[in-house]
Amino acid sequence: MASDVMCCFCTGWLPEHKSVQLVVSPKIDSGESQTLYCHSRCLTENLAASVPKHPFLLDDSGAENMTGTEDETGEN
Repeated sequence: MASDVMCCFCTGWLPEHKSVQLVVSPKIDSGESQTLYCHSRCLTENLAASVPKHPFLLDDSGAENMTGTEDETGEN
């Protein structure tokens, strides 16, 4: 069963299988973590330009845009 998740940057919803999963370990020694979800575009827009990015993050072609609708330019 498909489930939707909320983007931790824009608060928009997207299918879990199309999301980027961020696993955050706030205190490494505890072994605890939290999984956050986001659109690849939201992540790349919020990362510093000098941070290397995985090629899949640079190709947003298969992912839904943040609003789920596009204007004639292909942007939301």
